[in-house]
Amino acid sequence: MLLSHFRTCSEPLTLRRDGNPVHWNDESLHRAAFGSDPELYTLCAFAGGIHPWQQARILFLLLTESRRRLSPSLWSHCERITLFLLATLPTDLVLCVFLAVRRARANHRHTVRAVLSYLLQHPDIEAMAQSRPREIRDCLEHALGQGRVRYFGYHAPRLGREASLCAPLRRYGGSEARLRSLFECLYFGAKTGPARYGRQKVTAPVNEPASPGTLVPLLSRLYRDGTSPELISGLEAAIAGSSADLPSLSGRIALILDASASMRGSGEPPYAPIALAVAFERVLQIKCADLRFYTIGGFGWPPAPEGPTDFGRALLDALEGAPDLIVILTDGYENLNDGDAARIVATLRTLGLSTPVVCCCVDLPVVFPAANVPTIPLRTAEDFEATLQVFDMMIAPQAARTRIVNRLRERQSLWETEVLGWTVAP
Repeated sequence: MLLSHFRTCSEPLTLRRDGNPVHWNDESLHRAAFGSDPELYTLCAFAGGIHPWQQARILFLLLTESRRRLSPSLWSHCERITLFLLATLPTDLVLCVFLAVRRARANHRHTVRAVLSYLLQHPDIEAMAQSRPREIRDCLEHALGQGRVRYFGYHAPRLGREASLCAPLRRYGGSEARLRSLFECLYFGAKTGPARYGRQKVTAPVNEPASPGTLVPLLSRLYRDGTSPELISGLEAAIAGSSADLPSLSGRIALILDASASMRGSGEPPYAPIALAVAFERVLQIKCADLRFYTIGGFGWPPAPEGPTDFGRALLDALEGAPDLIVILTDGYENLNDGDAARIVATLRTLGLSTPVVCCCVDLPVVFPAANVPTIPLRTAEDFEATLQVFDMMIAPQAARTRIVNRLRERQSLWETEVLGWTVAP
């Protein structure tokens, strides 16, 4: 569920005024993922739709964790991910991470190198120093040492002396004249030139499905206006485009589609929940070679939302086919025989049956009523890729990990060569 969390959690890192370490509610999740599989965890920075604040968390762990026990290949991999995140994250997020690293008192060699190379080689560092001098000073003093930086930037100039550059400044800082001008701005408030703060960061997604945003609107229109040859043709093209770049699934999957009356939805646009559910069902038909289909309520195609919601009967029918995974596609409302789904899943575990059951909820923030069934939020068609990867991990964890890692490595290479304009030999 890590990929799903990365796409949905947008809570920022919080730096409190009391000087305590950075506060983030999902810290245990990130640290556990990094500790168990650092390669896959860091590659998640390239997952489609990942929130920038989640990328900032990955960068924070990369800068604060020691790399002494890592193999040379994994060390090089972490260095590449660090460079990617520094090059693509917005400057405000990177500065927040650097200040969080300072609070954590992390001063590894790779940490110092990342902070100094980013700040001293940033094309807009002069403007940043004018607009946020305190933050820049704090980051530099943490990386180089408070006494060394303050002597070079404040005490020596105040006494009329010209302190020599220390080795890290010579290595990462460029020209001596530019550095002295920068430190004069930081410690004496001098102007360094016209403000150009805020260079544009590269955040455009790469390797995304073709026209992923057209499928659900077309289905909603079909529900509202009825079928027509042009609409059906456009729908089939959108299904093919949305599924072209998505991962294929092995194993037998039982899909329970909730087409009850509540799936009509109560907001705008009308029929949004059922349209999103049917769109995912059509994509799943293409990507899964062995898909068994079960419907709750509804009639016709696409199923018109009608009738009550009874998960229990559909679950029992799905179990008869001995699937490798049961997927429930619903808005989360169980208004007939409430609690049946939870009791059936609990009974399966008591009997020793390990068939995984997962719910894809299309009407947030409603969640599946059974607490023993994991829930994946399905908000838009852009969530299809991460959801299919979760299914793959639940069916065949080891093989799925290899496929996901290879896929994310391909995206990493695309970023490095086509978007960022540089590459590093693997």
